[in-house]
Amino acid sequence: LVSSPGPFMRVMLVDDDFHTLDYAVETIESVMRDSGLGNSGTVRKERVQWTAFQAHFYGMGTVAVLPEAAAWNAADRLRSAGLGSKVVRD
Repeated sequence: LVSSPGPFMRVMLVDDDFHTLDYAVETIESVMRDSGLGNSGTVRKERVQWTAFQAHFYGMGTVAVLPEAAAWNAADRLRSAGLGSKVVRD
C-alpha cells in the first residue's frame, strides 16, 4: 500500500511594511530550493514575483500547495527569515 501524504495545505505569504519585494522573492526562492521543494527548474522567478505582488496588493499570496508537513515546514522557514506566512487548508 502507498501511504497518503495527508491533506494538502496552502502556504501563504502575508504582506508587511518592512521587507522589500526583492527580499521576499529571494527568500521564497531560497526556502523552496533549500527545502527540496524546488530547484532552478521548478521555482520560477516569475511565479515567485507574482506571489510577492499578490501579497503586496491583496494582503496575501500563495507560495505553494503542499502536503501538510511540508507546508508547515515551508511556512516556519519563511517566518524564521522574517516574512509573514500562514498555512490554510487547500
